[in-house]
Amino acid sequence: MRRPRPALAVHTLLLALAGCGVENPPSGSGTATRQAVPDAADPLIASIVNDPLMTDLQLTARSNADAIRPPDMPPTLMIPSADTPPVAADTGEGRACAACAGIRDAPTLAAFAVRQDSPAMRACAPAMGYAAGWAARLAADLPLPPAAHVVEAGGVDRDDCTLRAVAFTAAVSPAEIARSYTDVARRAGYAVDVASGRGETLLRGRRARDGAAFTLYLRDAGAIGTDARLVADTGG
Repeated sequence: MRRPRPALAVHTLLLALAGCGVENPPSGSGTATRQAVPDAADPLIASIVNDPLMTDLQLTARSNADAIRPPDMPPTLMIPSADTPPVAADTGEGRACAACAGIRDAPTLAAFAVRQDSPAMRACAPAMGYAAGWAARLAADLPLPPAAHVVEAGGVDRDDCTLRAVAFTAAVSPAEIARSYTDVARRAGYAVDVASGRGETLLRGRRARDGAAFTLYLRDAGAIGTDARLVADTGG
């Protein structure tokens, strides 16, 4: 009986292996790598890579809520004078803020202004236009708290209307903002009334010499700090 030739067997095995290599290239081959990497010159890929990242200020404010390290910067609240009476911290218990009932659910800044006691605010609110720049046009003697992050702003600026409105958040408590803002408003000549209850604080101020008025609504927003709305009329 004739034995099979070793050379023929080896040749047959090499042909089989070569055929397998053609049908299924190994995952680490150069061909597979070139197919997996997108073309860097593709305009769609380039636009995706180069577009700026979107951020949410309210979510950003929560990023250090449970961190052990100190905050990124020291508190930047306006420092109240020593003779400013403290605003009681509201713990969310007890009676609700009755004065807040008519304004807490205002869907827009214009609606917030319409619900104020000031006739000038109610008359000018329907003409309100919206743009972030209105936040920088508040009266110099009644600015936003330094810790404020503007969410929305609007206003009216014409002969008979000087209305400003701003929605903002701040990573401090409503009581801290209320105390510092009350002090600033009184130094600017405003008589200020404060009402609070169940996580809400409302400041209303009026100045006799020119009829200027403002309303500041503060709501405890938990980890965010404070959710606030301010409307002000600089008067005549």
